[in-house]
Amino acid sequence: MIAEIHNKISSSGSNLHDRLEDQLTGDIFGTLRYVPFEEGMAHLLSAIKFSLLDEEIKLRISAATQDLRWGNAEIEFWPRCKEGEPDVMLCSDDTAVCIEVKYHSALSDGIDRSDSGGGTGNADRVDSGGDAGNIDAEAQTEERKPSQKQLARESRMLTAELKYKNKKNKILLLIAKKDYCMRVYEGMQNPDEPEQTIAEGVLFGYISWHDILKTFSALPAAKNHPPECIVQDIVDLLTKKGFDGFDSFLRDHFDCGKETIQKDLLWELKLVEAISFNFTTNISIRGELFYEL
Repeated sequence: MIAEIHNKISSSGSNLHDRLEDQLTGDIFGTLRYVPFEEGMAHLLSAIKFSLLDEEIKLRISAATQDLRWGNAEIEFWPRCKEGEPDVMLCSDDTAVCIEVKYHSALSDGIDRSDSGGGTGNADRVDSGGDAGNIDAEAQTEERKPSQKQLARESRMLTAELKYKNKKNKILLLIAKKDYCMRVYEGMQNPDEPEQTIAEGVLFGYISWHDILKTFSALPAAKNHPPECIVQDIVDLLTKKGFDGFDSFLRDHFDCGKETIQKDLLWELKLVEAISFNFTTNISIRGELFYEL
């Protein structure tokens, strides 16, 4: 419903397959608006994994979570800003959370491929007698340009847009499949990837669809009583989407209690019933004859 209201899906539904990401965004966050904050959105925010967790950042995260409540928080879907169009913005007096949602697609790299036929590059200008010094200066200017990677642009939005820049707490949140979240996170830690730089003053965090499902699945379920039944609908939807994948080796999978298997313990496997195989034969094999098994 939310995706269609915001014109992400045509009235005929003809582009629905192409907009499944927007549909999922609307299904999850549009639904969470009808659940008391502390019974829905607060659990999602508490499961965010942040790249750095020193004591100061922990206090900032705690303050941000406390500040966000439906009574004083506003949620926007696909707001248009100079640096792009994030999927969800969650704002209160002191906090702005920019949420980027990915399902099947990847983050935008900001590269304009409209002229893929190939304009003239620096090498062409050198061959035509251009000034190499000027070209080096142009290359340095190019290097100083702000990154056009999607998360970098959205982090700048939080620090530049009038509506968000004065917020005390600024959080950029990526929601995607677990393996993709990890790849992006590892890229953020790589000093050789300057284009992944997040604007100063912005906290970057991520949560996978699997972790959202796991978080909501742990809440009390009530099929016919809101808000529990609304959260259960989210659990059922994420399960149907296939996000209930492997989590961990738990002994209760083998009816052995609920202890987690620990690598520093010894485990012994015993066969309840031994089966022996005997392939001994007294038949002599003679050449030039045929034998059937």
